[in-house]
Amino acid sequence: MTRRFGLKGGLAWLGALTFGVLSEQLKTRRETREAIENTEDVRREDLKTVELPSGVTYVEYTRGGGERVRKQYLCAAKLRARAVSAEEAEAYAYDTESAGREIVWSFGGKLGPPLCRGLEEGVAGMRQGGRRVVRVPARLAFGSDGADFPRGGKIDPDRDVEFDVTLTRVSVPPS
Repeated sequence: MTRRFGLKGGLAWLGALTFGVLSEQLKTRRETREAIENTEDVRREDLKTVELPSGVTYVEYTRGGGERVRKQYLCAAKLRARAVSAEEAEAYAYDTESAGREIVWSFGGKLGPPLCRGLEEGVAGMRQGGRRVVRVPARLAFGSDGADFPRGGKIDPDRDVEFDVTLTRVSVPPS
């Protein structure tokens, strides 16, 4: 840079680049702070089960205060999944807390384990910081294939699945 623009020009470019990086960091910190401040737990008497036309149901326990989930946005979440029978729910087959890392995916994009279309329907409309327990019918969960998770977790074929999902980050995808 300094050969082309001289020392002053190089320092000016350095200043401009530094300003850009710092402003992005400050913006991210502000967004994170606002998301935390605007997140609120739903009062027990206000809890209600929402049923979507597809049969997916959810109960929202925490309303997030951050960015709303949108198509192709990157989402990071703490996630627990378990099979549910008519009698009772089983132990969690998958838990990101025990795995030591959150799950990250592109909303509306290519899905990978342990995600399914029914879960995405239940997550639609959430904001960063929100928590929902989403119940997905077998046909929108893993169907006749079932699911095998890391660390030996398994959901048998044709089982309804309950996901406890907390969105920790929602962000615009890199261009």
